[in-house]
Amino acid sequence: MVSRSNNGVRETWTISIGVAIWMVLAILSGINWIRLDLIEVLFLMAPWIIVPAGSVLITPVDRSPLSNFVLRPTLKIPVAAALATSSFFVPAGKLAGALASLWFLLCLGFACDGLLRFWSCRFGSFPQFCFAAGEGYVAVGGAWLVMSRLGLQPTGFVEPIVLLTAVHFHFAGFLSCIFAGLTYDRLRETAWAKPMRAVLLAVTCGPGLLGLAFLIGPKLKLFAAMLLAIGQVGLAIGMVRVAKLSPAVSPRHCFSRRHYQLPQQWSSRQRGPLENFLSNR
Repeated sequence: MVSRSNNGVRETWTISIGVAIWMVLAILSGINWIRLDLIEVLFLMAPWIIVPAGSVLITPVDRSPLSNFVLRPTLKIPVAAALATSSFFVPAGKLAGALASLWFLLCLGFACDGLLRFWSCRFGSFPQFCFAAGEGYVAVGGAWLVMSRLGLQPTGFVEPIVLLTAVHFHFAGFLSCIFAGLTYDRLRETAWAKPMRAVLLAVTCGPGLLGLAFLIGPKLKLFAAMLLAIGQVGLAIGMVRVAKLSPAVSPRHCFSRRHYQLPQQWSSRQRGPLENFLSNR
């Protein structure tokens, strides 16, 4: 049996290697040694950095083998990320779509975990609601990646809009929702809790509304864009507040698992993987 400390070390190495690989890709693209444009490099930050790092900040659903499997950034994530990366080095079509499909399947795993999370917590835990929304968004982003690499034009959209939509749901969807959940959890015992809950609800709902707005019409698009912007500004303010509440902590550690306050009502099995990772940071 693999020890908890070994799991934590493995997660850390997986994330660190992802950061190194993405930086190499970005540098080689910048000096024109490889054929990747700016939007493609931006998207590749998601499979190599954003999703692996974000997944370890989400607590697994209690007694869920699926949750423990999906949220542990082991070999499956870099393999799927490598195939997704290789899809950008072949022309858009069936081969490129097939290479990107493993990433989509992994994203579907996140979505299934999000559904299980929502079913377990309903609206009883706002951080868990945020995490569930983020996991759902990443599956939408994975679907748009596959459509982009297949060369499809869903609802008449062409590149780079199709790939930018994948970027949108990985960053504004998945990553922002995780930060929203973590921020609210750190502020839940303060006077900031109620206003931040309203603002962070815009963070969780905004990406989906903006995506729908592109299909419905310009009026909803304007409303959704404003809602998302307000939510992101509020999230930034909340994160600054969290940093100020942790004067003895380096800002880069304010949202690390070591300083993430786990709700007391969560079972030891839910708390274990998070505390395990913290002990190795």
